[in-house]
Amino acid sequence: MNQNLLISKFSKFSSVVSKASLYDDLMNHGFLPNQKPLISLPNEFQEINDLITNMTFWQKDGTASGLLAKDLFRKTVDNDFPDLMAKIIKTDPEDSRLNAALLRDY
Repeated sequence: MNQNLLISKFSKFSSVVSKASLYDDLMNHGFLPNQKPLISLPNEFQEINDLITNMTFWQKDGTASGLLAKDLFRKTVDNDFPDLMAKIIKTDPEDSRLNAALLRDY
């Protein structure tokens, strides 16, 4: 399929998809969302960010001292991690970036 035909097909499809603002820039982003995903969650979910930071086997200082390295991840989640469902329920259901990040991280 030549490039002009492909662009033509995407242009026609783009006009249909543009109604969904999440994917309205097919020429530059393809089928990926227009906005990049959140790297970390907002401060109201700092507990999740902290758990993820401390979870990794290798920590930023180069030591194998993360929760997974010490076999403490499950214990930490079970004993120390708060139930954040009340905060999650209060989030805006239309905020697709935040909801995707919460699904990824929680």
